[in-house]
Amino acid sequence: MAAFARELGAAWAGASTSAPPAAASVAVRFAGPVARFGSGWQLFPLPAGTATLSAAGVSFGAARQLTGIGFTAILGSDRLQITKGHGSWGQSAFQFNGRLTDLRLDSPTLAAQVSAQATAEQLLVATGRRANTRGFGLETVGVTLGTKGEIVVNGFLQTANPDIYAAGDVIGDPMFVYVAAYAGSLAAENALTGNVRRYDLATLPKVTFTDPAVASVGLADAQARAQGVEPLVATLSLEHVPRALAARDTRGFVKLVADAATRKIVGAHILAAEAGEMITEPALAIKHGLTIEDLTAAFHPYLTLSEGIKLAAQTFDKDVARLSCCAA
Repeated sequence: MAAFARELGAAWAGASTSAPPAAASVAVRFAGPVARFGSGWQLFPLPAGTATLSAAGVSFGAARQLTGIGFTAILGSDRLQITKGHGSWGQSAFQFNGRLTDLRLDSPTLAAQVSAQATAEQLLVATGRRANTRGFGLETVGVTLGTKGEIVVNGFLQTANPDIYAAGDVIGDPMFVYVAAYAGSLAAENALTGNVRRYDLATLPKVTFTDPAVASVGLADAQARAQGVEPLVATLSLEHVPRALAARDTRGFVKLVADAATRKIVGAHILAAEAGEMITEPALAIKHGLTIEDLTAAFHPYLTLSEGIKLAAQTFDKDVARLSCCAA
């Protein structure tokens, strides 16, 4: 991702390189606070970033919230050219090809291809990270490296040299500290016990700390179909969550995805001020094969955001707007 800015209150704009998915969330995270200080933002993700931003419609929702504070997104850009101005970034210009997207829509669609030019004052680039593996002589001991410098491992975190295991950021995305902690423990266990447990990120929750925040785990409905799972989808606006009403912050929604055949939860995607605090319950539901009925039958304290998970599960079969408080 890339963005332009000179100082607080300056005009910002954003663009994307062929960066890894993590760069998309980093760019959007920068956009929020700077926009609130009065700077205008434009974000131009190239196709790889567009896929990240559009996953499950959640990040579209986050971007919609940012449009009210001077944030614009042009998705599907396929070319970016930057020209530095005379003496400072104040005259910098960039040209792009892309497709305008109406972020006010619940299911945004890309419109006609456009070409345009804009100016901004400085350039900030979020391109993701590379594994820091140079200079260790790993190739000399039979350890294979990937195209981005990451150590290639199998499902047990074992490298091409069977006596060497690797874990953490050096094996590439996702580069989260809680993933590294899990992988480090698993690699040590497998090295000592003979590859007993697999490295499994199927129920990994991810959080992007925008305002409102974005959290997701498991599959989006399109991903479920791609895996041969016919999805059931329930989306609950936070306008139906009592805690959100009491806090006077109803921005966002809870979206649950279930397998139509088994009614097991296979994905959850949340846009809310405390989305990161809400995502663990769906993650556990996916990990342990819980169904829609398991979620609706569980106790969820009134006036908590976690109640939104139960209400979203009820939305599969009921109109929650017609239910009384705490109705089963």
